[in-house]
Amino acid sequence: MASIRRHRNGFMVDARIAGERRRQVVETIEAARALLGSWGLPQEGEGAPTGTPSPAAPAEGPTLEEIAAEYLLWQEANLRPASVGATRESLAVIRRAAPGLFGRPAMALTPADIRRLKLALSRGRAVATVNKDLTRFRAMLNWAARSPEGDGRREGGGLLPRVAVFVSPPRVPRPSPATVAPRLVDESLMRALLAGAKDPRLRLALALARYCGLRRSEILRLRLGDLDLDRGAVRVLGPTKGHRARLAPLGPRGAEEARRYLAVYEVEPGKRSPEMLLFPGWTARAVTQQVRRLGRREGWKTAKPGLHSLRATWCSELLGRGAPLPAVQEAGGWASLAAMQHYAGAAPEAILRLARLC
Repeated sequence: MASIRRHRNGFMVDARIAGERRRQVVETIEAARALLGSWGLPQEGEGAPTGTPSPAAPAEGPTLEEIAAEYLLWQEANLRPASVGATRESLAVIRRAAPGLFGRPAMALTPADIRRLKLALSRGRAVATVNKDLTRFRAMLNWAARSPEGDGRREGGGLLPRVAVFVSPPRVPRPSPATVAPRLVDESLMRALLAGAKDPRLRLALALARYCGLRRSEILRLRLGDLDLDRGAVRVLGPTKGHRARLAPLGPRGAEEARRYLAVYEVEPGKRSPEMLLFPGWTARAVTQQVRRLGRREGWKTAKPGLHSLRATWCSELLGRGAPLPAVQEAGGWASLAAMQHYAGAAPEAILRLARLC
């Protein structure tokens, strides 16, 4: 296997690397040496004693302002206007936080500059917002270091040498799943959601999540042959989150909504097949947007209404009625009982009932 080895006199390229690949490796090593020199760090193979910084070499190349201008032009030609606007806004925030940064050559950036930039961006702002600004800044530098060969999103600016640019965003603290209580939906709100859903697809998706406990991805993968109305069940055969094919109970209310949807299912006469998708052409993003609009219109008091809250309600209700935990786990497609932990927390009476049986 070809490799790059460190020698006491510098870097040594393995002789088995040849041709174009060898040239690229040598260019990368030279760029890394130049970057070390611009940071005032000792460069291997130049006789600098260990621990003694060499004089900082004058940085050359385009400034961050020039790179930002070229990057925005490339984004306008290849990305959506919303993405371009978000990048423009983040770069404006970074300019205000570090006024002199964009006038310097990009190769003159040092780790100390990045630390000062993070500190300036973090004053009085949420960590997640700082994350987004630094991520877009890093994407601009990585674009400038990529080769211009390619088309669309695969091409780069070719403005910087082939060196890795690291702008690691601060860590965003996220609550553990055990501390997040599931957002349950009572039956009156569920009836209001079904009555307010004008799209037949949305009505059936709500029913499958609430009365069958299906995930959004599983709902969108269902085929006509997966609905077994005679037995009152639905087969989940596609790749699922837990990679568990299973048979989920449909229930009388879920079966009623399924029959209502199949009565208006649009397909050419004689062309209906069990292998046809139950919701052809419906995307996950469209489902999420429709559910959120419906939830806000019907008074669903949660920040982000979604099908997963209906799945949590289904699980909590079964546990509250005393359903066996292994049966609920199998019907819901969880890989283990531990994965049901925060759902079971919403039905403490089920846990107390188990305690009385011990």
